Amino acid sequence: MEDRVVVQDANVLMDLVNGGILDAWFRLGIETWTTDFVLAEIKDPKQETTVTKAMGKRQLLVAESATESYGQISGFHTTWGISIADASVLHTAKAMEVPLMSGDATLRKAASREGVQVIGVLWALDELVDNVKISAGEAAWALVQILEAGSYLPKAECEKRIKIWVS
Repeated sequence: MEDRVVVQDANVLMDLVNGGILDAWFRLGIETWTTDFVLAEIKDPKQETTVTKAMGKRQLLVAESATESYGQISGFHTTWGISIADASVLHTAKAMEVPLMSGDATLRKAASREGVQVIGVLWALDELVDNVKISAGEAAWALVQILEAGSYLPKAECEKRIKIWVS
């Protein structure tokens, strides 16, 4: 990824927190954005505390949805059948011309149709291992934690990575 800027949706933020790898993610040096609508979706106290701390350190930047963008956000919501929060990250990534990080299948499809590059948590884990921000064993452990927390990542891809990382 050349531009080193991404917009993350709620499920990616939650997965990175649940895997205990949000701090490692920030060590990659990728400018990371989310939206005010996404922050409103984070209700778990541990996730909320971790995300708030990252915002305080200016590791996680928040795009405030401007009144003039509501029409486009609402349009994405209606056209693609995605939540307002998902529509807000799609709008932000498209406006900034940067990749969107999401694991949500409907949002990923909408982003692709809107011409927005989509990456996800497995991509992030690969980057963390490839750039030696975490070990392969730590990546496997993090992925297991993410899955145990209820993430809907592709099972075959997860099993493949875990097998490689623990061998």
